Amino acid sequence: MTIKEITKAAKIIQDIQVRKFSHGAEFFRFYKKHNLEFQEFECKPFFIFSDDTLEKIKEKLNDIYNWATYSGGIDVRLEFNKTSFDIFVTVYDGEMLNGARTSMRFKVKFKNLKYTKIIKEFEEAISYKLDDLAEDFYVAELEILKQKRIKEIKKEMLK
Repeated sequence: MTIKEITKAAKIIQDIQVRKFSHGAEFFRFYKKHNLEFQEFECKPFFIFSDDTLEKIKEKLNDIYNWATYSGGIDVRLEFNKTSFDIFVTVYDGEMLNGARTSMRFKVKFKNLKYTKIIKEFEEAISYKLDDLAEDFYVAELEILKQKRIKEIKKEMLK
């Protein structure tokens, strides 16, 4: 798909949960590769301190250690608008034994990202979601046709 087609599909599906990143370090590499700037940040009390400045928080987000998680310790959700899209990331702490999520470490929101080559990174997820949406429409259409045909058959049977 071209960037234009991916963008059009994204606008149709509106939002999606992305499974592209199995752990935080994978998203960290994506974050650094595209030089993303966060607009909103929320975290556990120990992650930042009352005297931490915005620069200090950015510094912490530029340390891969803070993104490191067990597999499955990150949620990434995309929301698509007419002219841009947003990425919402939540990183979780995990249990030492099995990595099961215990609590949120931090949330970061990257807003108003333009539909450029970044969107190409999510092509597979967007394509799958569009396929699911098309299938839902198809099934609904089949149900309408089925009900219509059942009425016709009943009418024929009662003649």
